[in-house]
Amino acid sequence: MADSTSDSTRARRLRRPSAPSRAKAAVRLLGPLEVLGPAGRVPLVGMRQRTLIALLALRIGEIVTYERLVDGLWGEDPPLTALASLRSHVARVRRALADAGLPEVLATRGRGYSLDLAPGAVDAWRFEWHVGAARRASARAEPARAAEELSRGLALWRAEVLVDCQVWGWGDGEAARLRELRISATEDRWAAGLRSAGPVEAIGELERLVGAHPLRERLWELLVEALHLAGRHGEALAVYHRARAVLAGELGVEPGAAMRRLHAVILADNARQAGPSTAGDVPRRPASGLPVPLTELIGRESELGEAITVLGSHRLITLTGAGGCGKTRLGIAVASQMAGDFADGACFVDLAPVKDPHMAAAAVVASLGLPEPPGSDPGRTLALGLRDRELLLVLDNCEHVREGCRSLVIRLLSACAKVRVLATTRIRLDVPGELVRHIPPLPVPDPSRHDTLAQVMTFASARLFQARVWERTGARITEADAPALARVCAGLDGLPLALELAAARKPMLTVPEIADRLGDRLRVFRDDAATPRHRSLRATLDWSHELLSDSEQALFRRLAVFAGGFTLDAAQALWPEETLAMLGALVDKSVVMTEQHGVCSRYRLLETARAYAAERLARAVPGEEAEARGAHADYFLHLAEADRHRDGTDLLAGEHDNLRAAMSWLSAQPPGGAGPRSGVALREYLDRRGHHRARGA
Repeated sequence: MADSTSDSTRARRLRRPSAPSRAKAAVRLLGPLEVLGPAGRVPLVGMRQRTLIALLALRIGEIVTYERLVDGLWGEDPPLTALASLRSHVARVRRALADAGLPEVLATRGRGYSLDLAPGAVDAWRFEWHVGAARRASARAEPARAAEELSRGLALWRAEVLVDCQVWGWGDGEAARLRELRISATEDRWAAGLRSAGPVEAIGELERLVGAHPLRERLWELLVEALHLAGRHGEALAVYHRARAVLAGELGVEPGAAMRRLHAVILADNARQAGPSTAGDVPRRPASGLPVPLTELIGRESELGEAITVLGSHRLITLTGAGGCGKTRLGIAVASQMAGDFADGACFVDLAPVKDPHMAAAAVVASLGLPEPPGSDPGRTLALGLRDRELLLVLDNCEHVREGCRSLVIRLLSACAKVRVLATTRIRLDVPGELVRHIPPLPVPDPSRHDTLAQVMTFASARLFQARVWERTGARITEADAPALARVCAGLDGLPLALELAAARKPMLTVPEIADRLGDRLRVFRDDAATPRHRSLRATLDWSHELLSDSEQALFRRLAVFAGGFTLDAAQALWPEETLAMLGALVDKSVVMTEQHGVCSRYRLLETARAYAAERLARAVPGEEAEARGAHADYFLHLAEADRHRDGTDLLAGEHDNLRAAMSWLSAQPPGGAGPRSGVALREYLDRRGHHRARGA
């Protein structure tokens, strides 16, 4: 059902004076839903109750009809019992409100309901009021006042709007409107700040914002303007070219008129400072344009030193690893330290926004600011433009445009003898002379052995979590938090992105509460200020999953049935056809990890990837999960039976997690299957090998 509220109606509602509230109350929509009354927090149980309050608060001061509430709660396909369910939820919410000291706040009005609270009790209403006040201040040419009002309004946001609610129809439209207004207000706030307080404070925050919202041209424009005002003209030009590459690669458009005018002003200022020059000259030393890291690099001293060393003797270094392992951050650190060793510095090109592999060369040309005649071949333009340059070129996020990058790098290295390339990718480029360095997760503590703060903090994963928590809250991890922190680090496999997303929950959750939510990591751990593919663990895994072929996706989700790793033979039990080639492809694409155990190879999914694969398997075609789990159980049952006839090597050493998983699945099957037989085989194995701890598990 469409939202019929007109702009004029909404404006009248926002201008309506705030009547005194009958009770001290607050409704917070800009983050996890919270309702506070005189007696404390209102205990809302379940998604529907939270969403009901949210819908009424979005229309504070109005009557919301039954039909519109049904639309907002269930969308276009409500159940036949929707009205009855609505009344039941209303009754429960009323009791919860009364318990918190807010009786009669949820009122029946005709064929609908309303929240009888002052509009100012709702944080979203106050946010819009501050935005309106800022726009009025801007109209009066008062940028400092506008920046102050916008800062106050934006400070009300604790996380994504209605992050723990599920709204449909008009409610979803309202949430989208608030999200857009937040971004617009953020742009206005920094525009006003540039005019009132100057550029210094703005530059770091605008760098973060263009990373989070790379298609918002106004944010790029503000960053270029801030750097220009700060006198950093070279960096301003480099950022302009980065913006041009992103917009061209993602949207197929050039920067707008305002940004082109700003570009012309910077060029004119440079020309005045440099004196006479030839109009068509290309600068000999382009500005590096390396992103400025806003946080400290932690736990990568060894990888950083090795990458710097090998760049001295190899022209193409590729950093590979799982999504979220920190390849980009490490690549920027390497380039920052090495840029001074190249006469023409270093240039960073983010290929994440480029969708078409054939556009990779054009994105690099745009980032470098090389003149490109209409209709020319970008690869040739690049080779000619860099032929005499001594440059370190960083190509970031190559995996989804791998073929385009591969062709480009081969052409570039063949034609430009003094150019070196540092690539970050989840899949190696497979170029002759390529030196691949795999970036593993950070080391993690063992929760069963490391339970003091001193012990846990010897691990880089814990130090990274502590650093990100301190940056957000100013708080330090305490001795009492140490066991939970060890669980968090180990449960997230030391993956830097996962640790940073978990740390982002710290203002709302304690460390033990974060540890208790590891099972729901794909939904709980997110940071809406991050770049789109890094906003959640699910987003970065979606990015990796899309790189897989259909067959690779099928094998990947079936591998979720393994616990604690698996061998090639075990994988073959699930996927008999071309097992080695398929598993090798998943290893090459940084989806499956491989380890050497003596003379044998062992494979595993990181726990976060395993949770994602299990979710995919549960949603696969009917019967696929049962088939995979059945094949897994049969394989380990046969190993247990074969072990009866051996006096030497333990066939199931290291497979006790898999045995428990198989037994758990078999015990849940109907009577008459393989469960009893497998139980006997497993008991005999345990008695024979003396693994009593495993038997009790």
